[in-house]
Amino acid sequence: MGYRNRGFLFQAQGRHEQAIADYDAAIRLDAMDVEAYVYRAIEQELRRRLADAIVDCDKAIQLVPRFSLPYERLARIHATSMNAAFRDGERAIGYATTACELSRWQDPDPIATLAAAYAEAGRFEKAVELQEMAETVAETAAKKSLADKIAKVRARELEQLDSTDVQPAVGNTKIAKATKACADSDWKDPHKITSLARAYRDAIRWYQKAHELTLEPQRKAFQDRSKLYSAGMTFREPPKLPERRSFPVFNRPQTLSD
Repeated sequence: MGYRNRGFLFQAQGRHEQAIADYDAAIRLDAMDVEAYVYRAIEQELRRRLADAIVDCDKAIQLVPRFSLPYERLARIHATSMNAAFRDGERAIGYATTACELSRWQDPDPIATLAAAYAEAGRFEKAVELQEMAETVAETAAKKSLADKIAKVRARELEQLDSTDVQPAVGNTKIAKATKACADSDWKDPHKITSLARAYRDAIRWYQKAHELTLEPQRKAFQDRSKLYSAGMTFREPPKLPERRSFPVFNRPQTLSD
C-alpha cells in the first residue's frame, strides 16, 4: 500500500517515472493489489501507452470483477481516445454500461463516459439523454454532500452550545477562537455564545459557496458535451488523472463473496 499511495502522489505531481516505478513495486510486492493495477493503467494512459493501460485494466477486472473503475477507464479509451486505432463505440458502450451498473447509476463519471460511448457509436440522441442524466446525478450527489456537511456543522453547534467541553471544529480558526472565548467565560457570557453560533453559520455559508464553485465547472463541462452530441459530434479528451476515490477495501479476490 505504501508504494501505491506514494505512486499516486507522484502521479498527481506529474512525476510519471517515479509513479510508474512505485506502482510496479507495489504489484511486485502484492500481485492482488487492484488499485495499483488501475492507477498504473491510468499512468499508462497519461504516457499514451494505451495497449498497456488496457492490459492493466483487464487484470484489475480479472481480480475484482465488481470494481467499476477499470471498466470506466476502458470505456474512456474506446470512446474518447485521441488515437483512432483504439476507438470502438460499441465496445465502449459495453464497458461503460457495466461501470454504471456496478456504481448503481449513482456516479456521474461513468454515465458521462457512457454518453461519450453512444456518441462514438453515432447514437447522438441517446448520448444527449445520458449526458443530461450525468448532470442531474452530479447535482444530486453534490447537494447531498453539502447537506451532510451542514448537518454535521449544526450537530456540532448544538453539542458545543450545550456543553462546556472545549472541542472546537477541526480546521476552523474562527470557530476555535469563539469556542475558546466561551470556555474562558465558563460558558456564561451570552454574547460570546452568540458569536460562536454566528461562527458556525459562517461555516455553513462558506460550505455553500464552495459547493457552487466546485459544481459550476462540472456543470458547464457536461452542458458543453450535450451541445456537442446535439450537433452530431463526438467527444475527444486527452488522458487525465481523475480525482482519487475512496475505494472499497478489496485487494483480495476472496472479498467477492462478502
